Amino acid sequence: MDTIGALKQVMMFKDVADPVLHIVAKAAEGVTIPAGETIGEAQFIDGEPAGGTVTAVERVDLLVIRSEKLTDALAGHPEAGYEFYRAIARSLAGRLRRAVSMLAFARERGVAR
Repeated sequence: MDTIGALKQVMMFKDVADPVLHIVAKAAEGVTIPAGETIGEAQFIDGEPAGGTVTAVERVDLLVIRSEKLTDALAGHPEAGYEFYRAIARSLAGRLRRAVSMLAFARERGVAR
């Protein structure tokens, strides 16, 4: 396995059939991220460092966007910046909705309080 390192930028990977990334957050058990997901986008919004390390469990093609370079690239293109950050907001909103749904489901089943 290759360690990709601490998340300091958003990483997106191409669609493939099987999960390919394993994320271990600080003081937590790891989770496996399925193909096609994006990770690390919250750092673009709040600038906070990542809370974990990502390890590829098999060969993976990543698109890494470094926030400093993105800021420079978007400086003269406010419309592109608007669309980019709106896409991040939509992604985060979708994740939040899924998390709330999972918590509600777990509560119904008596798994969570």
